[in-house]
Amino acid sequence: MKILTFGEILLRLKPPGLERFFQSPIMEASFGGGEANVAVSLANFGMDVQYCTVLPNNVIGDECIKELRQFGVDVSKVKRGEGRMGIYFLESGANQLPSKVTYDRSGSSIAIAQPELFNWNEIFDGIDWYHITGITPALSETAMELSLASVKAAKEKGITVSCDLNFRKNLWKYGKKASEVMRELASYVDIAIANEEDVQKSLEITVDIRLVSATNENLEQAIEKGTFREDLYHRINEFTLRMPTLKERREDILLFANFFLDQANKELDKQLIGFDAKASQALLDYHWPGNLRQMKNIVKRATLLAQGSLITPMELGTEILETPISYHSSNIALKDEETEKQHILEALRQTGNNKSRAAQLLNIDRKTLYNKLKLYGIEL
Repeated sequence: MKILTFGEILLRLKPPGLERFFQSPIMEASFGGGEANVAVSLANFGMDVQYCTVLPNNVIGDECIKELRQFGVDVSKVKRGEGRMGIYFLESGANQLPSKVTYDRSGSSIAIAQPELFNWNEIFDGIDWYHITGITPALSETAMELSLASVKAAKEKGITVSCDLNFRKNLWKYGKKASEVMRELASYVDIAIANEEDVQKSLEITVDIRLVSATNENLEQAIEKGTFREDLYHRINEFTLRMPTLKERREDILLFANFFLDQANKELDKQLIGFDAKASQALLDYHWPGNLRQMKNIVKRATLLAQGSLITPMELGTEILETPISYHSSNIALKDEETEKQHILEALRQTGNNKSRAAQLLNIDRKTLYNKLKLYGIEL
């Protein structure tokens, strides 16, 4: 994949370390810009990426091209023209002191570039993906015209277009609102990157969302342990609803059990009508550590194994019975062995003789299933 980014690149000047402006006679020089930064990042990942802009015909423009090349960015589409390179001055923040950025970009080469400087059909030759931001069309009317022309040409050639809306209120000063331009530009975009403000200010789309989140963890304890961010907790915790566990709402247990039985009947093509009295009591008495997920799986397994029209404690399994079922007489044992054999045969039928899936439905491991197949003389 070959990628092209287009936009303004600026000369960055900053005092060393955390010093303020004019505390030092030295200013460190480098280059940066939204689209150029994307190109450099992609090149660092080994992508084939080109960068297109307009740079002044002077030594500053030459040094900018050299630096981009050092990062592996193809600069063959960079144009040279009149004007100057925009500058931004940066003071790095520290502790309670925020960073400070001052821009000086009026009259930059890309802001005054004329449309005839760009043959988009040639520029897009061999390109698969085109990336632009909302900064470039905000610079000037001519930069806006270039931006619109570029996305239109890219779309005509079937190129994927991405745009970081990146609303900058201080840039839109040439008589057009951001929404007037960006709504049209966005109509040619396949992938838009934006936050809430970008969408509202650039596209005049009102964003009205409601976030509903759920967890089974105690977030206050997680914050104390350092496993959950406290700032995120306060961002999302506007209104809290605590759902009681299944064991705390005993009156709902049989309602949920019958709901899951209806689901299991449909999934397994069964016609069970409910739970017998002992099975119902067992459901009510159990403490349900796994809540509804555990109940759903137990009811589905019981539905598969049931031989009659009602689910009995036998199908529910010993895990939810306070006292495991015990067998004292040989007649009962013989009956239970026969029931177990029938359960195994039914599980195999439901799974198309897939032993692994049958073992899962029976809640036993494969080795146990193989032993019981041998014990009961079941041959597949």
